[in-house]
Amino acid sequence: MGRRLTSKLYLSNQRVIWHWCPACTCLHQYRLDSASEIKQPDWPEMEDKHPGAPQWSFNGNLELPTLMPSMLIYAEHPDSSRPWEEWVAMKQRGEIDRIPYVRETRCHYHLINGNIVFCEDCPHEYRGMTVPLPDLPSHDTYGYPGE
Repeated sequence: MGRRLTSKLYLSNQRVIWHWCPACTCLHQYRLDSASEIKQPDWPEMEDKHPGAPQWSFNGNLELPTLMPSMLIYAEHPDSSRPWEEWVAMKQRGEIDRIPYVRETRCHYHLINGNIVFCEDCPHEYRGMTVPLPDLPSHDTYGYPGE
């Protein structure tokens, strides 16, 4: 169950709101705090299945949304100091318990008054830029969670 709230925001349940990130070319999600929940009269009440997960506050403005605090998304990838095959062989020989991964910032931004304000620690070309929240891609182009 999910629906577009506007051309820029998608709601997959009453506590999870999504938007398109032009830097990552994918959807990013915010899990709203209980005070910011977006009630949908035709949807059942939602049980909080992740009570310890991070939550964001939402100003309630669907046209010029602000969500706080900032969004920080990490990417993890295998340590590239050795070839992947070498890590696998070391693990199989019992020389290491697990293949080491490196955690890097992929995207860090604030969503303020309908604008994405990218932070200086972003590794992509949008670093330090402010851009209007873009429209969501069409459903035919990109499937949406909960549909």
